[in-house]
Amino acid sequence: MIDFIVTEMDIRGAACTSAALYVDNKLTELEVQRNEKMSRVDQIVMAVVDRKVNNIEGTFLRITKNETAFSNDIRCKGCSKMPVQIRKDAYGHKGCVVSNVLQLTGIYSIVSMGKGRISYSSKLSFAEKAKLKDRMAVLLDQEGFSIDGFDIMIRTACHDLFMENDGEDAALCDQPLVDEIKASLSKLKNVLEAAKTADAYAVLYRPAPFYKDMLDHLRVKPDRVRSDIPLIARIIDGDLYQDPALSLAALKNLPSEIEKLLNRHVNLKSGAELVVDHTEAMTVIDVNSGKNIKGKDAQATYAAINREAIAEIIRQLRLRSISGMVLVDLIKLTDKQVTEDILKETRKMCRDEAIYTEAVDITGLGLLELVRQKRKASLWEIING
Repeated sequence: MIDFIVTEMDIRGAACTSAALYVDNKLTELEVQRNEKMSRVDQIVMAVVDRKVNNIEGTFLRITKNETAFSNDIRCKGCSKMPVQIRKDAYGHKGCVVSNVLQLTGIYSIVSMGKGRISYSSKLSFAEKAKLKDRMAVLLDQEGFSIDGFDIMIRTACHDLFMENDGEDAALCDQPLVDEIKASLSKLKNVLEAAKTADAYAVLYRPAPFYKDMLDHLRVKPDRVRSDIPLIARIIDGDLYQDPALSLAALKNLPSEIEKLLNRHVNLKSGAELVVDHTEAMTVIDVNSGKNIKGKDAQATYAAINREAIAEIIRQLRLRSISGMVLVDLIKLTDKQVTEDILKETRKMCRDEAIYTEAVDITGLGLLELVRQKRKASLWEIING
């Protein structure tokens, strides 16, 4: 059973909205936002250029009268104001990161300002890319719409659309992609047109609520979609949960799950544990064997613990929305081949993640180096303000 829920709950004194995906009653994806400070990632705003700093090749802009944002990819020389898109939320003493290369992300494609180019997800094989290129050329010719001034990136989700049906009815499979590209192009053109006469600080585009966006971009189709909030139930086209005796959050044990995710210690089934610590520069995770020293072959036991730990770490990074550099202190193995096998397995797990995650290397000291793309604040940052 795949269950998707959206609910409101109090987390350590903060009123929050939470969206969660459960697969066979196990929490596999989670996003939490504080009600008084929702994420603004992907919002498009008419910004005013404040100042340029040449030695860091950056530009500071005001996105409200009292809020400054930073960009290192401004392409408009001599402009006093311009539409920009928020790429990263403000956190601590750091303001938002913005870009004036506007883009709209869909399930099957990303449409952005550009030069009429079409690119393909790196997760697609060479053969899949070749087939998709042929199909896109035919589709663009059939639809007759121009992509001059825009780039299109075909996402991995297109794989099933094209491959499910290769016969006479292929166009039916292609239609969701075509409709999405046309809609994104239309929205982006409208934004650029509105920007010509927009006042400073005007919001030109607001993305869908985070829980709707999360639902639309899930890689699995839920068997059941529910919320105990009438408005949200309508937005996600789900069932309205109504039980005065037991809240939806309590039913799925979500408060307890989130509290565990805010804890430094993560217990593994084998008896080993993870210890998660945050620093200014990176996240550091220590793998402790605990009392798990069963078996005569200690190295085989340590390898099994490392494999279990890495699988859980990938899950924890996803649920906690941890990004940036992550350093994992694995239990050191003497067999280099086993270490190399574990690295290959880790890289495969990283490729399956929706957010770009890379396993860089396992050093001679047994340190696993991970990098995860940052788009939104971590769960810890959101709850702690």
